Amino acid sequence: MELPALNFLGYGLDLCTAIPWDIGTAACNVKKNHRLINIDRNVSKEQTIPIAQYSDYCGSWEYHVPDSVLVSTDVCSVQSDYQTFISGRHAAKAFTNDKALKQYFSISGCDEAVASSIQSLSLTGTHQYAFYSLRSVSCIVTLTNADNVNESIITRITDLPTFQEKPDNHVVELYKSFFRSFGSHIVTSTIYGALFQLIVKVPRHATDPSKFAAHVNQAFNGMPKGVADPSIESDPFYQKFKTHMERTIAVQGGKTMPALRLTSGSFSDDVFDEWKGTIRSLPNLIHLGVLPLWESMKAAHNPMLRERAKDIEAAFMFVTRHRQEPCRTHVTLCAHTDWAEFGLLTQNAYIEKDAITWPESTVIFNNKIRWVNQTFRMVLIRFVIVNDGSPIDFYTSHGNNRNKGESGGYVKILMDDCEYLNSDITGDGINCKFFLQV
Repeated sequence: MELPALNFLGYGLDLCTAIPWDIGTAACNVKKNHRLINIDRNVSKEQTIPIAQYSDYCGSWEYHVPDSVLVSTDVCSVQSDYQTFISGRHAAKAFTNDKALKQYFSISGCDEAVASSIQSLSLTGTHQYAFYSLRSVSCIVTLTNADNVNESIITRITDLPTFQEKPDNHVVELYKSFFRSFGSHIVTSTIYGALFQLIVKVPRHATDPSKFAAHVNQAFNGMPKGVADPSIESDPFYQKFKTHMERTIAVQGGKTMPALRLTSGSFSDDVFDEWKGTIRSLPNLIHLGVLPLWESMKAAHNPMLRERAKDIEAAFMFVTRHRQEPCRTHVTLCAHTDWAEFGLLTQNAYIEKDAITWPESTVIFNNKIRWVNQTFRMVLIRFVIVNDGSPIDFYTSHGNNRNKGESGGYVKILMDDCEYLNSDITGDGINCKFFLQV
């Protein structure tokens, strides 16, 4: 059986813009049309690895592991981290400078994209922030021949002009096009396990700064610190805190249903404990490690690749330092259903709120919005997509009125005077539809 990590190892990622916080978005943006590092699948060995081939199937599988791939299964660990910040400015500074906080990113190995990634969280000085992460590692899969560059990219690189210190716009666009097609970095490692990430945002006027960490801990029944404090419930500031609290939750790995309930806003001790009890037996992709393409080119056997590495590096540095002003697109999600989800699949795009209040049970992450209700009804959710103005990819999902024996249910996105309707019933209860290059 082929190792799932081979779907990512050796392929490129364009990190000229930002590192996606969500590993699902990062995985969708891997450039699978062109393998940048050769992997000989004919020379391999059998190895038992704790990576499930199917969702919710516990146990290990026998995989063919190429000789140029190293699988480490003696790295099992479970770690948690809880950080609070008195303002968005303090949070942004910490994420920029503290290497320990890099675990919150879905990708490691590209510090130049960190600043843009932090920007995608829309951290503001008027709010306090809390970040909690629970991370379980089951195995690490690493590519050991990162210098074995696939020479099929030679023709494309040869066609690129030399990158000057002050390039004209045409040259910059040629290199941007190259990065969009092949990527600026190569995936050289994958981590499988489970991940729970929580971000809490509260206006500074709505809580006592000295009690913020305790209030967040109590709101989630003591999960961040490991123990709750019932006496906090009577604190007037705590009641105000709960009224203004915004939270986003992302989950990877573990059993599917409790993970979905957690991300849909149905947080409870029982659901969290149910999910946590399955994270060691049901690992999933939680992290990608990358290497700059030019570093691989510098070590390549082909002299032309070694010579042109400096142009690729210079172009990437120029693009990341001269990012254009972001484009803001106002969007309305209109749905008739009992739950709906909108998810961005474009890594340089993120979501901001476009309303003072949202419908109850609306959960927002930087690249995803999910709304859940007990019964079918109409709902409108307004938000803003921020990116560089390029076309975006996204998906929508919705429920269907099975209790009444009707198909029912739809979600549509209104954007730039266009309507993107999803009334599909796919039979899996998710009813997902993709919209590409919109």
